[in-house]
Amino acid sequence: MSRYKLKVSIVTFVFMGVVWYFQNSSYIDVYADKYKVSLDKFNELLFYMNGSAFGYSSIQNYSLVYLIPFLLLLQQFMGNDEEFLVIRHANRNKLYNMEFKNILLTSITIAITHSVVNVLGSFIYFNNNLVFDSNIIYYSFIHSFVLMLFYMQIGLIFSLIKIVSFSNSIAMIGTLLIVAGTFFISKILLPSVWTPLLDLDLLMKLIEKQYTIQSISWIYLKQCVCVAVLYLIGSLSYSRKDYL
Repeated sequence: MSRYKLKVSIVTFVFMGVVWYFQNSSYIDVYADKYKVSLDKFNELLFYMNGSAFGYSSIQNYSLVYLIPFLLLLQQFMGNDEEFLVIRHANRNKLYNMEFKNILLTSITIAITHSVVNVLGSFIYFNNNLVFDSNIIYYSFIHSFVLMLFYMQIGLIFSLIKIVSFSNSIAMIGTLLIVAGTFFISKILLPSVWTPLLDLDLLMKLIEKQYTIQSISWIYLKQCVCVAVLYLIGSLSYSRKDYL
């Protein structure tokens, strides 16, 4: 990883840390007064910290607040597919797989950063025994995978728009509009219709103990299918891309 990519990754970590603190500062104050002993009450606190409309792990944050940092980080990982890269890698599939690898690495970075900040903040501001007993570390690990798959879809959408438009700016704006539009549809217009966004409440279900191995596996499967479909569409589009 280049120094610049490392700096951008650190900035992303700091950004999420700031978001975590300011969105949870009121809950930290509540904990100081009422939630020092009971594990049940602490789990309730974790639920509100992560699952409220403006919670750190809310669907709104995933689809709006963290989206721009992800896209900026993605552009640093992807770089520019200049003409010399196409000449060097005559096999378009190989070149697209390189781009897919960068999307994967960026998605892993965002997912892990989000979970590390959440767990680390919990250890800093709350009783460590309660944090361990709440299983938030284990739940965050499970949730990180679905979060990674979701951001892979966003990365593939960004890549697909860039292939068609030949523009990073258009790709970023288009991706923002698609994700924001999906959020609007999921939360307001058609809340009963499934979209990949709806699976992002997995962490809240884990905290509430409303899950089974089958339900988690089903969520993973749906997200993997979405990634696979977008990958195939992008691969076909990339193979036909004209650089001349």
